[in-house]
Amino acid sequence: MKHYFSDHELAYGQYFVCTTDPDQTNPTVYSTDHEVYFQEIENEGKLENFLDRFMTKEEFLETVKEYLEGKIKK
Repeated sequence: MKHYFSDHELAYGQYFVCTTDPDQTNPTVYSTDHEVYFQEIENEGKLENFLDRFMTKEEFLETVKEYLEGKIKK
């Protein structure tokens, strides 16, 4: 199995895709924890859906601004 890793470790482990995935336009994302490296592998779903879990920079900034505005008003 060929794979590549993210360039930094995330809180829940490492994410990777198989470079030989039949769906090259939307491969399946897998994860493994650094403590049990590849002894336990989780299917995280398709890449497109996986990326939808994350915010853009603009979405993050808007969320933080709304949170801080709520704190200031109290």
